[in-house]
Amino acid sequence: MTLRSIALALLVPCVLPTPSALAQSCLSLTDAVRLSEAIDPAIGEADARVAGARARLTGVKSEWRPQISGFAQTNDGPSGIGDGRTNNQLGITVSQRVFDFGRGRLEQRSAEAQVSVADFGLESARNTVASLTAQTFLEALKASERVRAARSRKAYFTDLVAGLETRLAANDITTAEKSRIEAEYALAGSDLIQEELAQAAAQSDFYILTGSEYPVCEDLAQVDEFFARHLPETLIEIIDVATIQHPEILAAEAKTTALKAQLRAVRRNRAPSVDVQGVVALANEDFTDQFTTDTRIGLNVTAPIYGFGRYSSEKREAAADLQAAELNLARLRRDLEKRITLTWQRATAYEALALSQISARDSLKREAAALLREFENGLRPYQDVLQAEAGVQDAILQEIEARYLGREQNLQLVSLVNALSN
Repeated sequence: MTLRSIALALLVPCVLPTPSALAQSCLSLTDAVRLSEAIDPAIGEADARVAGARARLTGVKSEWRPQISGFAQTNDGPSGIGDGRTNNQLGITVSQRVFDFGRGRLEQRSAEAQVSVADFGLESARNTVASLTAQTFLEALKASERVRAARSRKAYFTDLVAGLETRLAANDITTAEKSRIEAEYALAGSDLIQEELAQAAAQSDFYILTGSEYPVCEDLAQVDEFFARHLPETLIEIIDVATIQHPEILAAEAKTTALKAQLRAVRRNRAPSVDVQGVVALANEDFTDQFTTDTRIGLNVTAPIYGFGRYSSEKREAAADLQAAELNLARLRRDLEKRITLTWQRATAYEALALSQISARDSLKREAAALLREFENGLRPYQDVLQAEAGVQDAILQEIEARYLGREQNLQLVSLVNALSN
């Protein structure tokens, strides 16, 4: 077992992969997203907020259900402390709200909207986790390609170094050129080690996010197909879809709805509340052995009269909260459109850059091959060949970088339309 495998075994818990992962011994992008959503604590935290919002809604609804309470009182004096008629009572009170000028209905509407806020918060957490997982997926793929490029370069110099003594004896190269080639071979080995370390880091991040020891499936066509399937074709369509699907926008809209209902409810805080109330009690006068049953039913009307600024301050606070929520919603919509437009432009530019880098890479390869032939015929010093090969390697890495920069922008667009975890 290598040092790398030991380190990964310590870092990554072993969990059961999905059926598709078992079949192919690697994780597709969809599998990776599902696994990360199943174990990420941010989603559990958001789910707890949903449970809390639903519990609050249940509490608000209970205000319009019958309320049952027990009571007991005792004292010794000329009159009772409860209703002025008896000293000792033991009984049950049942009350039912029948009218409160719509305040309870508005409070329930506000609580329902807060549940929606929490639901969209959970969806936003899933989208964030999916985006991070997909980004790490791409980083692992890019690292694998860079490792293959570094291995190819090292293999080139390995073959070259094997024939150095023969070339030197035949006066095809000088001693200085021989030393330069050996140095390039050593540098190629160093570059390979660095790229392998970067690959190990990307794989470690991926394993920690998914909880699976399976690597990414190195299939860019599958990734591109995923993006194409979930991404609208035009910029306007992306903006339209994001506006109605992005969880942050939906959460902000739900919060605005909740605060509107809350403001209307607060404006009715001084309205009367009407309850039907019934009382059944056992009464005892002066601690004697004689108990009587006291049964009453009637209406209980309560209304606040004056709160020394309390009610007006509650209205001002609710109105300010609503205004802030509406402005926040407008800002989110504006920022979302700006992010989508900028990301779209970057994706388009990086796609063009990748095509340009591919063309440059192919041209440099042809140049390096021509210089090598000229060197073999004694027409060029080997220094020219080395410079050309270095240019080819740099072009290969730049082409890889450009291809993945474009895909990262497409990933951001898919995330902005909230399609990663769907």
